[in-house]
Amino acid sequence: MRKSILLISVLIFTHINSYGALTKQSSMVGQELASQIRMSVKIATCLPATIDNIAFGALDSATVLSGEIEGHTTLSLDCSGTIVPQRVSLLFEPATPHLTMGASGYIGSVNNTLGYLVAWEDSQVGDLGTGVPMGKELLLKKPTASLMKVKLKVKPIALPIGSNSVTLGSGSTHITIKIKYL
Repeated sequence: MRKSILLISVLIFTHINSYGALTKQSSMVGQELASQIRMSVKIATCLPATIDNIAFGALDSATVLSGEIEGHTTLSLDCSGTIVPQRVSLLFEPATPHLTMGASGYIGSVNNTLGYLVAWEDSQVGDLGTGVPMGKELLLKKPTASLMKVKLKVKPIALPIGSNSVTLGSGSTHITIKIKYL
C-alpha cells in the first residue's frame, strides 16, 4: 500500500512539473496557438502652411483714403512628397471681436474707423480681384502634390465703407486660416 501511494505521488508530482515549468513556446497537436501581426499605416499629409505678415508702417489718413497703398502676401501649401489631396479647404476667420463688414473681403480692426479689404490676387480659390469670403469654407480649385501658392492682396480702408475720415492710431488685426487636406 505504501509503495502504491508513493508511486502515485511521484507520478502526480512529475506530471505537475512537466506542465507547469514549460518556459519556451512550442506547438503541440490539438492545442490553440496565438500569433500577433503588427500593422502600420502612414497617412500622407502636407507640411504646415506658411504665410507672410503684412506691415504697412505709419500711414496718414490721406494715404488710406486714396486707396493707393496695398500689401501682398502668399499662402504656401507644400504637399510635395505626398499623394495629391483630393480637396484642400480654406476657412478665413477674422480676429474676434472684429466683424466682417457685411461685404465679402472686408474686415475691421482695433480702430473702428480703419479696416482692410482682403482680395484674391490669383484664381487658385476665388476670382481674381474679388474679396475673400470670411467664415465660409472655400476649396482650392486644383490641388497638386507640390508647392501650392495662394496670393492675396490687402488694402487698408476707411470704415464704414465709403467714409471720408480715419481716426489716427493703431489698426491692427489678424485672420486665422484653417486648412483641411481631404
